[in-house]
Amino acid sequence: MKAKNPLDPFLTTGFNKKVLLLNNDTRHAIDFTIKVNILDNNTWTIYKTTAVGAKGYNHHELFDRFLALWVQVSSNKPARKV
Repeated sequence: MKAKNPLDPFLTTGFNKKVLLLNNDTRHAIDFTIKVNILDNNTWTIYKTTAVGAKGYNHHELFDRFLALWVQVSSNKPARKV
């Protein structure tokens, strides 16, 4: 993942349990920004920014009534194996 270049969006509709697993395989902390598209109109809103420490991961469960159709993730630094 290149810094500030979002990954391809992924669909969240139709899934009962929604979980993001953010992996950081680098030697430095990375901030991941999670954006959502609620109306399927290519308008993205920041949902949350979360830090993942060096060689760490973050398990983030999206709440049961999470209404976004699409989710997209970007990072402030280059990341491998996200």
